[in-house]
Amino acid sequence: MKNIFNEQPLDCSSDAQIVISTLETCHPIFLLHEEIPGYYKAKTQYIEFTSKPISFTEFRLATLKYFQILNDSHTIIGEVYKSGMHIDINWFADHGKLYLLDREQNPTDIEIITIGGIPTSNVTAQVDMYYPAENEAARQYNYAMFCRNKEMLILAGCKVTSSGIEIDTSDDKTATYKLAPLSSENDYIIRYEMIGDVFYVDLKAFRIDKSVDEVGEEIKRAIQNGIKKFILDVRDNSGGNSNVGSYLLHVMGMNVPRFGVYIRHSELSRAQKNNKSDDKLTIIEPNKSTAVPNDDINLLVLTNAKSFSAAKMFGVWVQDGKLGKIVGQISRNKPNSYGDPLIVKLPFSKLGILVSHKKFQRPNTGANPDCLIPDIEVPFGDDVLTVALQYMASVQQA
Repeated sequence: MKNIFNEQPLDCSSDAQIVISTLETCHPIFLLHEEIPGYYKAKTQYIEFTSKPISFTEFRLATLKYFQILNDSHTIIGEVYKSGMHIDINWFADHGKLYLLDREQNPTDIEIITIGGIPTSNVTAQVDMYYPAENEAARQYNYAMFCRNKEMLILAGCKVTSSGIEIDTSDDKTATYKLAPLSSENDYIIRYEMIGDVFYVDLKAFRIDKSVDEVGEEIKRAIQNGIKKFILDVRDNSGGNSNVGSYLLHVMGMNVPRFGVYIRHSELSRAQKNNKSDDKLTIIEPNKSTAVPNDDINLLVLTNAKSFSAAKMFGVWVQDGKLGKIVGQISRNKPNSYGDPLIVKLPFSKLGILVSHKKFQRPNTGANPDCLIPDIEVPFGDDVLTVALQYMASVQQA
């Protein structure tokens, strides 16, 4: 018999055992003996659910729910932030409620009351069960992102038809919205422009690429020509290779502070990370004194909730090392977070899982471990770049 996702049930139990084994032998949370409220109950429920015939979608969602108990946004199954069908609607989340954006993407006070006949609060509760929220910015991001997701809508009991889904709003209107795949990623990694006397860099991914080297050379040339004001924009940047960030700071004549790292070693990490240590755990202490600023440069880094992983790390480097200032909104990724995931392709379902094998601690141990709080906070809906340029205009450079 097919399930609510109209898929044929299969025996995914062997993959589930690999998921559990990989998580418990590779994730540092188990070796650091940190409290995981509800873990063993979640594990038992996962084993019981996956021991019976279920579809691949049910298996993927069950694994997502099992991982959620760790509250680690880097430990996931599949491309959860990119895949699936979503309501084609522009909204944002604030204090657990959803509100429409207007055509210019400005926030309105028009609240989403029901989605597919179900109260919005029921849908947000469903999202909480499946997606980790490392801080409050992450929770609101999850609501805005995953209350649109078709699978979450079906689990919440929303009525989804071939023509779309009905949404009721606080202005007493009902509209039908279609479901569609998420839009594709940006067609560039990095680009730059001069905005007045400010060298502006728009970095969309921390990816090793010749375009990064080219912009690095332009930064050097700009400094040689007397440019002293730089803005690096890592909004909507999902991360990647943090070496990109350290390189860009290096060409500005700066060195980064050192994150503390707990590295859990396993057979899988030794194979994938080329680390031959026989120890179970390596500890690297945080050190903010390794930072070297460039007092001739005024640097601003722009962030928002979508500044994730290496993008968040870049902002923490700049803030903790006093290399510049952060402008924008809080990242959904904690400064003290897990990351650098190992990758396993499950043999039966062919789905991929990512499991963190490191825990990072921000260089300034006295700073907020849960949030990268901007030095200049900009309310959602206000233009962050405009605020940054206004700040730069007020700076009297020596």
